[in-house]
Amino acid sequence: MRYREGESFLPDDIAEDQAIVINVKGKGLVVVSGCAHSGIVNTVNHAREISGVSGV
Repeated sequence: MRYREGESFLPDDIAEDQAIVINVKGKGLVVVSGCAHSGIVNTVNHAREISGVSGV
């Protein structure tokens, strides 16, 4: 499993989790979780980390 960062694809270290993350302009991240085995807070934190989007 990998995620895209610019033109690179990096390893995704959260095993056995699926989520779609969308950055909505002017609104922030939308996270649609498929299973959240790692916990939804961890999934959202990971999404924020890899997207560079911070805030509440």
